[in-house]
Amino acid sequence: MYLRELYFSKEEMAEELGVTPRTLDRWWAERKGPPRTYVGRTPCYLKSSSRQWLESGERPAARDRDAA
Repeated sequence: MYLRELYFSKEEMAEELGVTPRTLDRWWAERKGPPRTYVGRTPCYLKSSSRQWLESGERPAARDRDAA
């Protein structure tokens, strides 16, 4: 199915991040965490947007910052 190639389900996204689906719901209520959309009433996470969200949170390691 085409949608499965583009999107994570809530359970799949939680597994990828090492958190529970409930944590994703809490993050959504707090307006943090990966962006999501809905297919019908089912929350889904676009894989490319989730990757961008993860990359936006990257910070250099302390030892790398000190060397600069």
